[in-house]
Amino acid sequence: MSGDTDERDSVPTAITLTIAEKFLSIELRLCDVLRGIQFPAPITHIYNPLEYAMVPHKQYVTTYCTTTKHVLFLGINPGPFGMAQTGVKLCMSCRV
Repeated sequence: MSGDTDERDSVPTAITLTIAEKFLSIELRLCDVLRGIQFPAPITHIYNPLEYAMVPHKQYVTTYCTTTKHVLFLGINPGPFGMAQTGVKLCMSCRV
């Protein structure tokens, strides 16, 4: 029939996210969950690099997370067990 539109034409399609957008979305959801965790005294401050350094992090992710990869993220644990686990003091940046 001329002039008739197929119902499928009016159904919105899913938006395809890039790998970087998916990665950032997962990170932000995890940050929201972690933000709700309450710690007992003597802990008074918690810092989250994804809150105060999101702009450079997002630039990094959108630049380098463009294809699927097999990766292992390693980091420094500045917590009370950091040196015990790594053997490297956090302040010894020349060794890290």
